[in-house]
Amino acid sequence: MQRNTLLFLILSLAIMAAYGPFLKMMGIETPQSRTAVQQQAEGDAPGATAADSAPAPPAQATLAASAPAPKATQTPAAVPAAPALTERQVVVETDLYRAVFSTRGAVATEWRLKTFFADDHTTPINLVNPPAGDAVTRPLALLVDGAPAFENGVWSVDRERVRLKGDDSATLTFRFVDPASGAQVTKAMTFHGDGYAVDLAVDTQGLAADYTLSLGSNFGIHKWGALTIGFVGVANLVDGDVQREDPDDMAQPLLRVPAEEGIAWTVSQDKYFLTGLLPREAPKAVVSQARGKEHVVTGLVMADGANGRFTLYAGPKEYALLKAVGSNLRENIDFGWFMFGTWSLVRVLAEPMFILLTAIDGYVHNYGLSIIVLTLLIKTVFIPLTHKSYKSMKAMQAIQPQIKTIQKKYKDNKEKLSRETMALYKEHKINPLGGCLPIFVQIPFFIAFFNILYTAIELRQTPFMGWIIDLSAKDPYYVLPIIMGVSMFVQQKIQPTTLDPKQARIMLFLPVIFTFFFMNFPAGLVLYWLFNNLFTITQQFVTIRFLQKQTA
Repeated sequence: MQRNTLLFLILSLAIMAAYGPFLKMMGIETPQSRTAVQQQAEGDAPGATAADSAPAPPAQATLAASAPAPKATQTPAAVPAAPALTERQVVVETDLYRAVFSTRGAVATEWRLKTFFADDHTTPINLVNPPAGDAVTRPLALLVDGAPAFENGVWSVDRERVRLKGDDSATLTFRFVDPASGAQVTKAMTFHGDGYAVDLAVDTQGLAADYTLSLGSNFGIHKWGALTIGFVGVANLVDGDVQREDPDDMAQPLLRVPAEEGIAWTVSQDKYFLTGLLPREAPKAVVSQARGKEHVVTGLVMADGANGRFTLYAGPKEYALLKAVGSNLRENIDFGWFMFGTWSLVRVLAEPMFILLTAIDGYVHNYGLSIIVLTLLIKTVFIPLTHKSYKSMKAMQAIQPQIKTIQKKYKDNKEKLSRETMALYKEHKINPLGGCLPIFVQIPFFIAFFNILYTAIELRQTPFMGWIIDLSAKDPYYVLPIIMGVSMFVQQKIQPTTLDPKQARIMLFLPVIFTFFFMNFPAGLVLYWLFNNLFTITQQFVTIRFLQKQTA
C-alpha cells in the first residue's frame, strides 16, 4: 500500500511538472502564465484597479460551472486575460463649449467655445493651444516629483461622454493608482450646462508628497498678438495683489508663497479669453514658468498630498461672467491700461463707463448705437467745461493783436514780456489755461473709453450696420476712417485758434495723419472718434452762435 502510494505521488509530481510545458507546446495558455501576463499589463497601465476592469473568474469556479455533472474531472477552460487600460477620449459637451479629455493623464486635449469663432467667423475658438516642442505640460495634469506615472499613465474613467442641456450638471470622475507607491488619486470634474465654470475635486489616498495641479502650456491663450493693449500671459492674485508675471522673471519656475490673504487664483490669458484655477482650500504656493517665447505654464501646489477643491474657469473675459465667478477674477479685464502699464484712475473711470455701455445695449441691442449714445452722454456731461473752453479761446483770439504788439516791443526782455502779457490777461479777465484745462480733464475719460472699446470681448465680432460686421476689427473698406478725417478737418476750420498762420497750416496735416493712423484701428474706436468729432462740431456751432448773440 505504501509502495502504491509512493508510486502515485511520484507519478502525480511528474504529471504536474510536465503539465505546463505540454500545454505550452500545444499552444494552450496556463492560468499561471495568464496571471503573469495580467500583472505585466497592470504594470504597463497603472491606472487599472479592481473596480475599473472585470477580473477573470477563478479557475476553480470556472471549472465547477463548466464541468458536466457526470464527470469527476475536466480540463479547465481558457480564461481571457484582463486587458490593460488603453488611452481613450472622453467628450463633454454643453450648449457653450465642447471639451475633450484624454485618459492618459486625465488631461484636456481640446476646449472649443461654441459661440466664439476664429478670424474666419466659422471655426470655434480652441483654448487648448500647446506650443511646439517637447517641454509641454497638458492642461489639468497632476504633477508629482519622482512619480511621472500620474501625468503619463492611463487613468480609468466612469463614462465616455457627457452631454448637458440648459442648467443640467454632471460629474466626470478619473481614477489612478500609482504602480510604484500604491498611492491613489481621484480627479472629479462637475460640469454645468449653463456656465463656463467647472467644479474640480482632487482626492488622494496614500500620497504624502506635494503635487501641482497645472493649467498646462498656454491653456486659455488663443492668440498672443503683437502690440496688443492689455496683458497676455500668466497672472496671479496672491495676498490681495494682482501679479501680472513678466516672462523674463519666469525663465526658471517662479514660486509665489502666500503670507496672509492666500492665493485667490492663477490664470493664463490673452486679450479676450482666459483659463483660471480658483482654490477653495488654501494651496501651498502658485508656480509659474515661461519655457520660451510665447510658452507659459502655471499651476497650484498642494502640500503633502492634501485633498484639493477648485473652480476651473475656461471661457471668455466677459465682465458679467468673471464677476459672477468671484474672487476679483474680473481684474483680468485690463480697463486701466495706459502707456504700457495699468493706471488706477483710468480703471476707476472705465469700469462704470463699461457698465453703462452694456446697460445702454440692453435697450438698443446694437453696440454700435450704444457707442454713439454713450459718446453723446459724455459730451453732454462736459458741455459746461467745453463752453468755458471755447469762450476762453475766443477771448484769447480777440487780444492776439495786443499780445503780438507786446511780444514785438519786449522781445529782448523776457521778464518784462511775461509781466506785460499776464497784466493783459488780468485786464481782460482771461485765464491762459482756460482753453486747455477742460481738454486735460477729458483726457482720462477718453483713454478709459478707448480701453473699453479696444479690450471688451462684448464688441468682438459684433456687427454695427452695413459693411461693419465686426466692431473689434478694422473697417475693411476704410470708409469710417476717411469720414473721421474729414470731420477732424471741419472741426479745425471752425475752431477758434491762437496760432500764427504757419502753425495753423501745419495743424491741417493732423487730419491726414489721424486718418492713416486710424485705418487699422477697430471700427468701434473709429466710430467713437467720428461721432465725438461730429458732436464737437455741433457744439462749436451752437457755442459760436451763442457767443455772437452775447456780443451783438
